[in-house]
Amino acid sequence: TVLATGDYGNTATITSTTQDPTLGNNTSTTTPVPVNVLVSINDSFNLINGRTGGTTASVLINDTLNGAIVNPADVTLSLVDGDSELTLNANGTITIAANTPAGTYELEYSICENLNPGNCSTAIATVTVEAAPIVANPDDFDSINGRTGGTTASVFINDTLNGIQVNPTDVTLTQVDPDPSSPLTLNANGTITIAANTPAGTYELEYRICENLNPSNCSTAIATVTVEAAPILANPDDFDSINGRIGGTTASVLINDTLNGIQVNPADVTLSLVDGDSELTLNANGTITIAPNTPAGTYELEYSICENLNSGNCSTAIATVTVEAAPILANPDDFDSINGRIGGTTASVLINDTLNGAIVNPA
Repeated sequence: TVLATGDYGNTATITSTTQDPTLGNNTSTTTPVPVNVLVSINDSFNLINGRTGGTTASVLINDTLNGAIVNPADVTLSLVDGDSELTLNANGTITIAANTPAGTYELEYSICENLNPGNCSTAIATVTVEAAPIVANPDDFDSINGRTGGTTASVFINDTLNGIQVNPTDVTLTQVDPDPSSPLTLNANGTITIAANTPAGTYELEYRICENLNPSNCSTAIATVTVEAAPILANPDDFDSINGRIGGTTASVLINDTLNGIQVNPADVTLSLVDGDSELTLNANGTITIAPNTPAGTYELEYSICENLNSGNCSTAIATVTVEAAPILANPDDFDSINGRIGGTTASVLINDTLNGAIVNPA
């Protein structure tokens, strides 16, 4: 090749087509094109909620090509290997599937320079998945009738998993330190059954809910159940037409008294005398005995009934007894054949008179 300079100071290149007769003495030096330095940096993503899943930032945000942050358009991103719960997206983000158990997951990826496909680098992205927050909140159930027992609403109604009300299918419910003697039973659906004939009082039951996805992700709370005594009512009684001469016994004062809205069973209560006239006697079965030869009049007796299940659950009432005089009848007498000169004495006029249906006793 010859460089030529013309009249006007221009340089021209003239190429000769003449073949060099001695080829063996020719040399050539080729300078290689430099390859850009490609570096992929390990990534660490955390605070991913496993219940909802999520998507990380791009793994490319800290990778470099020729010393500058990688432009995704300049490289090809591919998955090398990784846990099945993670999906590498084309833009370099990683999607974590919903309902992924808490733990640490890894994904290895590769980036290769598009200009030089053999210029590649690999790195590992680590993703830390956390369990969703679970909260068991205290419950307060009241107005449970201890005589009949009952069942509360579910303890789940105010408990949350991942900030929303618990779905019972997402958790395992257990009772903490169950007491075999307790009248409370925790059911699988979160309700609490109170046994019939439970004395009035306040009862507690501690329970735990654990996320099925992460069995160690648990929370405990206490459910308080207030059991009330059944309503008891002693109603006034009015017994009349008692014959005071012979006395008598009334029906039971319990016949119109109620416990929990139904007629009292004498076996369920304790009957006691509060106060009363001496002519009246309260019997254990609730009847009242009126003593013979009780003068006609109105008599009162105050009594109390107390529930055996809850001795402080009582009611009082007054029984009124009206005592009547016995029927008395003076019948006409007809005495004849009396000798008027000498006079005489008849039989007693009382011989045909009656008191309470019997011949009058002059006494």
